[in-house]
Amino acid sequence: MTTMNDFFAVKELEYLNQHLSAVVGLNPQHDIYEGHFPNQPVVPGVCSIYMIKQLLQQYLGTSIRFTKIGSTKFLKMLDPRQDTELSFNIEMGQLVDSTIKLQVIGTANSEVFIKLKGQIAVD
Repeated sequence: MTTMNDFFAVKELEYLNQHLSAVVGLNPQHDIYEGHFPNQPVVPGVCSIYMIKQLLQQYLGTSIRFTKIGSTKFLKMLDPRQDTELSFNIEMGQLVDSTIKLQVIGTANSEVFIKLKGQIAVD
């Protein structure tokens, strides 16, 4: 699955015991880096959150929306020329009243770049 106008492609998506793991490949040639930033591209933080949403939607097979993001920490800037592959580990709670609690850790080259705690609603 390629998404966001070729910004990234899902390479792996596995689920086991309420744990979703995924590997995403970035397209370092994407037009978004012309504005963010020329000659020093950086993956926008909001795009990391968007990737998490897309992975969840692909796995669940339905639309979702974040109803709460309790905390998000961006711990490393992502340079798409060096950080071409991202891994996401998503711990999912039980579905309760159409909502699921999440804890997400994203890594690039064995370094954590994002930690997110939140809640989604399943549409």
